[in-house]
Amino acid sequence: MEKITDWLRSYLLDKPYLSIFALFISLIGILLFVAQTYFNVNLWFEHRTPKETSHHYINITADSEYIAHDLEATGDSYDFKKIKYLNWRTLKLWADTNDLQEIAQNSYIWMRFEAKNIDQIPDPYCLVEHVGANFQVFNDSGELLFQSGKMDFSEKLPSQLQGEFSWIKLNHIPTEYYYVRFLHREGFLFGFTAFDNRIDSQSSIYKNFAKINLLPIIFSSFFIVVGTLCALVYFIEYKKKYYKLIDLAIFSFLVGLTEITRNHFIRFILDNSEALILISMIVPNFVFISMHSGLRRLFGAGKWNILNILIYINLAMAIFNSILGLQIDRSPELLQFFIQVRFFFISLTIINILGPIIVSYHAWRKGDELGLGHCISFIIVLFLVIIEIYITLSNDSSRIPVTYWGILIGVFAQGLSLEKSIFSNGQQIQEYKATLLKAEKSLKEAQLKTLQSKMSPHYLFNSLNTIHALHKTKPELIGDAILRLANNYRYFMDKTDRDLIPFEEEWEFTDDYLHLQKLRFYDTVRIEFRKEGDFKNVFLPPLVLQPIVENSFKHGFRTSAKSNWLIHIKASLTPEGKFQLLVYDNGAGLSKEILSNPNKLWERSLGNIKERIEHLYEKTHFEIVQNFPSGVRISLEIEDIISESPILLNS
Repeated sequence: MEKITDWLRSYLLDKPYLSIFALFISLIGILLFVAQTYFNVNLWFEHRTPKETSHHYINITADSEYIAHDLEATGDSYDFKKIKYLNWRTLKLWADTNDLQEIAQNSYIWMRFEAKNIDQIPDPYCLVEHVGANFQVFNDSGELLFQSGKMDFSEKLPSQLQGEFSWIKLNHIPTEYYYVRFLHREGFLFGFTAFDNRIDSQSSIYKNFAKINLLPIIFSSFFIVVGTLCALVYFIEYKKKYYKLIDLAIFSFLVGLTEITRNHFIRFILDNSEALILISMIVPNFVFISMHSGLRRLFGAGKWNILNILIYINLAMAIFNSILGLQIDRSPELLQFFIQVRFFFISLTIINILGPIIVSYHAWRKGDELGLGHCISFIIVLFLVIIEIYITLSNDSSRIPVTYWGILIGVFAQGLSLEKSIFSNGQQIQEYKATLLKAEKSLKEAQLKTLQSKMSPHYLFNSLNTIHALHKTKPELIGDAILRLANNYRYFMDKTDRDLIPFEEEWEFTDDYLHLQKLRFYDTVRIEFRKEGDFKNVFLPPLVLQPIVENSFKHGFRTSAKSNWLIHIKASLTPEGKFQLLVYDNGAGLSKEILSNPNKLWERSLGNIKERIEHLYEKTHFEIVQNFPSGVRISLEIEDIISESPILLNS
């Protein structure tokens, strides 16, 4: 069990895969919508025709009374004077499950709505939204004002995923109620809007309809834009792994997408129902996953692993609801199931907000200053959600959603914390880089000083011995030897504290060194020292070439019994800017043990040279191999070494 938990945490919770999966599902819905709609948007509302927009609306409108069976007709009409005094039952949308089940089980349902005074409206209309049923509309006098579809079973009845917007032309005959007779599929619910909200002239209905939905559309668009921009920043800076940012981006995007696909006005103006249904049914199930994932990265899983548990629950519910939701139009049993558990979903929504409150509060108590802001913002969100649930349960069909404000506060709180977190991380990274640069600089200085300290006494001792020997054998060469030695030590004092020096200076320094070694070894060593190419724009770190050459004299020739030693040094530069250095000798060489062990092979000054070269240049190749038939062969290659205007930095 522990291994499974660790695997889930490593591959699902610590990575942003769940949030990205939710975004992927949403994008599939959007692509489907674009493919089916093909930008076919009708903004000329006067020419709106029925059966152009469908929506998923399984609830029956509140503020209504109903009779759960068909009424007896007198010929082709109904006696509404008697019908008026029948036992009409008030529909409690959320409170009474039995009412909903009774309505679902009866194919014919009558409803009535209180009429609005229309005497002052020159040309009264009503815009109604209906789904899953055919229906007739009557006034008190029994006049049939509108009929949608046939009121028998001679044609296929609309499903719950087949909705319409219809214009009903009303007359000026005074009426107390409007009566609606529905025919729907047995075992399923249907949807119908409240009449008193949209009875007016057509122009006023257009204006009010757009005005009521304008604020939700603005909020939804804002969330989508914020989510899109944050996602772009995340993918642009992908290597920085801003997982908190992608969680916020997807949460904001999903909230906006959910609300905009549920918006009545959007459904009214767009000519595609299936994709909107798909998005509005599937996307909301994933909203809380990205929210909890982002909070988990800020504050951890919390006490008792609250956020981990909520993420697992929401993932399971999202998959479960998505599968069942797509089948709800085919199975009355599924509809009955959703009716029974609808209060559970309300409770789960509240729990999904209570969890972050607890986690952020404990984070604040432990010293995380971001926790207090998040705790307060989620308390506000919870308060607004409870208000909206209360308004919904009160059957107030004219309500304005207030949860938007809570979500907006939450997004701002998350955004501020991310800004602070990323800014803080940016400062830490800059400080780390500065510290690292200082450390590298100090290390390089220490390495150079170590190299100098090892080389200077040994080199000076050998050089003075050579000059002393010349005093007896060839005194005329003493002056030249002292001058060469002085040049070498001037190079030590003036050049080795720089990051880069011209290659020609390193070459001259090595030439002076070789001249002294030639005097020391007399005719027992043959030196081949040449270069090919124009090196005026080539710059290298100091003490690169000379230590390589010194290794031959220090380790190769000293232990060899030969009297005809050879050292070959060649530097070349190709027209493409590829620098090549080759040094080989016929000395004692290296043992197989050293050649097969990289740590021992590079533990001397050559390892220091290799590190400095690889630090400064991207494409390098440094190799040490056995020379044939004896000795050591060292090759160094650096690509793109030419610099037109090098900056010589002091240590």
